Amino acid sequence: MTLIEFQPDGPWVHSAFEARCRERPDKTALVAGELRVSYADLAARVGGIAAELQAAGIGRGDRVLLFLDGSVEFVAALHAVLRLGAVAVPLGSQTKAPKLAHVLADTGAAALLTQASLAPVWQAVRMDLLATLPTWCQGEAPAGTQPWPAARADAPVPPGPDSPADLAALIYTSGTTGQPKGVMLSHANMCAARRSVQAYLQLRPDDVIGLALPPSFSYGLYQVLMGLGLGATVVLENSAAFPVRLLQRLAAERVTVFPGVPTLWASLLALDLSRHDLGALRLITNAAAALPAAHALRLRECLPQARLLLMYGLTE
Repeated sequence: MTLIEFQPDGPWVHSAFEARCRERPDKTALVAGELRVSYADLAARVGGIAAELQAAGIGRGDRVLLFLDGSVEFVAALHAVLRLGAVAVPLGSQTKAPKLAHVLADTGAAALLTQASLAPVWQAVRMDLLATLPTWCQGEAPAGTQPWPAARADAPVPPGPDSPADLAALIYTSGTTGQPKGVMLSHANMCAARRSVQAYLQLRPDDVIGLALPPSFSYGLYQVLMGLGLGATVVLENSAAFPVRLLQRLAAERVTVFPGVPTLWASLLALDLSRHDLGALRLITNAAAALPAAHALRLRECLPQARLLLMYGLTE
């Protein structure tokens, strides 16, 4: 196959996504359960969040925590923060109170974007640590928080980042050997990584990327950035704990690209994959830890039409 070359759309992490929104507004950008969101709809959601944060004084260089599950709201919030020139600090929905408290203090966070279902974790931490922290909540917003910003197709474009060397994101490590550490990633760093990996994987605008990984870590996060930067469709599926439902979703959405980790592949291989139509899959990847040789062999046998790439990488 011929290696596909991609030209940069601009110097910022969000540049490619915004270009795709202008080029193909009616195409489906995200699928989350029964919800299907077009590029135009997603751009309006991004605009609404960015406008409200900007009105609250959030801007270039400010750290904004995204304590959300892998949802449409997460994706919109991520791009809104990047558009402002602020720094996105993604935290997965499994984050516990001690890590959340540490990250809040370590970053000097200027705002928190979260959801009502995670209130048992963030509400107590917020009250104890930073009672005045501006907080926007998706769902039924508790007292002291602001409701999730409404979509705005007419939102003004904020000044944005100043230089490609500006910080774009702080991705915190899992903290298995000590306190979680924030990895500093600039716009230039993330753009280079995105373009390199999507060219290596030969991702295409007509791909449908199935994402069951948390986008709070780099492996899942870059699936979102690459997919939306190309104009592909990303299927957000928070059902990794229910492998049968996940396989049903992969089949129903005709997913073509699916990234996994060894524990996820083990749960899927424990089932009879032949009972699900996975013929659309053309690329499957593994990272985060080594895939056992037996599992790699089984995947090649069960999904002979799909390329299997065993990958590794540093958050840095």
